[in-house]
Amino acid sequence: MKRMTTFLAGLLLISSLWPQVTVAQQIQMAPNTVFCNLGTKTQPGYACPLTNFWNYIVQYVGPFFGVDQNILNKQIANYTIASTDCGKTVEMGTGSTGFRTVTIPAVTGFPGTCSVKIVNGDSTNGKAISGLTGIPSNMLWPGQAATVKIVNGAWYWTEKPGAWVLTSAVTFNVDPVAGCASATVPTCDGLGTGADAFNAVQTAVSLSLAQINFNGQSGTVLLADGTYTEQITCAGKFIGNTEITIQGASGHTASVIWNVALTGLGSGFFIKDYCALWLDNMTMNVANGANGIVTQLFGNVDVGGGMAFGSAAGAQGTMGTAISIGSMGYGSAVGNFAINGSFNWFLLGQGGSWTFSGRTITGASSLTFASAFVGGFLNSQINASSATFSGFSGVSGFKFKLFTGASLSTNGVDPNTIFPGSANGIANGSNFDGGPYSTSNPGFLSVAIANINFNSANTDTAFVIPLPAGFSTYQIQSIKISSASGTLTTATCAVYTGAGAAGTQIVASGTGVTVSTAAANTANNMQTLTLQNVGSTQSINYSALYFRVQTQEGSAATATVTITYQPTS
Repeated sequence: MKRMTTFLAGLLLISSLWPQVTVAQQIQMAPNTVFCNLGTKTQPGYACPLTNFWNYIVQYVGPFFGVDQNILNKQIANYTIASTDCGKTVEMGTGSTGFRTVTIPAVTGFPGTCSVKIVNGDSTNGKAISGLTGIPSNMLWPGQAATVKIVNGAWYWTEKPGAWVLTSAVTFNVDPVAGCASATVPTCDGLGTGADAFNAVQTAVSLSLAQINFNGQSGTVLLADGTYTEQITCAGKFIGNTEITIQGASGHTASVIWNVALTGLGSGFFIKDYCALWLDNMTMNVANGANGIVTQLFGNVDVGGGMAFGSAAGAQGTMGTAISIGSMGYGSAVGNFAINGSFNWFLLGQGGSWTFSGRTITGASSLTFASAFVGGFLNSQINASSATFSGFSGVSGFKFKLFTGASLSTNGVDPNTIFPGSANGIANGSNFDGGPYSTSNPGFLSVAIANINFNSANTDTAFVIPLPAGFSTYQIQSIKISSASGTLTTATCAVYTGAGAAGTQIVASGTGVTVSTAAANTANNMQTLTLQNVGSTQSINYSALYFRVQTQEGSAATATVTITYQPTS
């Protein structure tokens, strides 16, 4: 609209200077001419070529360099914007040209109203921007565009790209030796290998959090063979996806080494604030006093079958801890991984939830667990139902130590027959003899399962209800849905005493889910389900309850479900 206004103002200006002509004079004009008078209005007029008319416009209005002329300038090599690009679109790359840099030079020699649109025409590589900051990472990702314009004698971005919205899976490559370092003007995009890879995993993690909308597509950070010493912080939720994978190539567990030292954070991975990572195909060596993996505040880690945990020499303290699940943190063994080193604790629960359920963990011989193989504090929940620990010959140390508030689920199996160690486990200072506590007053217990899929119709999740020794019945206090990935209001659910919607309904069939947000401190970010058939005057003895998603959400959606109960007799 502004350009049109300027154009019309120019015409009005010229018309005020234009000679007055008669109809007869206009009739005598030749084709493709206009009647012009470059002298005074009192002098006779004469016909001029049409180009002279535009010269008059340029003289009194100025050139239209800020107007998009819909002219495409395709470039496949590094390129510097030129004055001839004003009003044009510069397309960097065509399909799979590769990583390139486009430079925006000083404004000297450019028209004062110059405007240039820059488009990344590649589908596989980014395009770095040099000479002007102001867009995220100074990078145009595949398919993105931006417009730069001279305003008051300086370049400004008048159109900036948003998040890179994926249409297919993405893999960022990391090579600690050959990869490029983070810089104001990027020298790589991480989408290639060798020199085109990043040299730091944190670069890929931070980029994934801040600049990518995964749009339901998977994200992977692929580690080249080598030694890594980074301490990764992942704080925040990935847009459009619940989890990304950080892994070495399949079969390269022994070639991708992650050494965790007791410096800085003192942890290899610090995961919180709804960040979720899947770690796989690497060997993690943990120094004395350090922590390999730490989750808290709704952070989640999934440990794949290609992981191996070892110990490494450290500067001080006792042996390190492989996995620490802090307050409201979560973690799972999603594969059958290996333990090849000694630790102070292999797993330490400090208010979070971890499951070994259904996995086979293989251990080396002659290992030592200085405090215990598994420890539980501060209402932590550890599930080892149907888990198997093989190898571990000649291992020394307590099998587990649980303290007031912690719970251990083994599906009724004596945990001393499950975990490795030379001494039976203890709880609350006495020999552990089954159940969450070794105490005559267990209070309220909870079983929580994270990342339940609310986008899978008519699917059961089994909640095994562990009871302390001497107890066989319990009373349900509440069933809650929390820590959702987003809105769940399309989904419906129920809870039964049998799989496949069999048995007694604990939560009525077709119960609507009212969780509508994942934001903290916000109404409707959790829901307490209405119970039936288990009133305040009734206890039950079912060994498991089945949470059933009935109507699916319709898009990717997960949440944590927690069943709180009290042993009664």
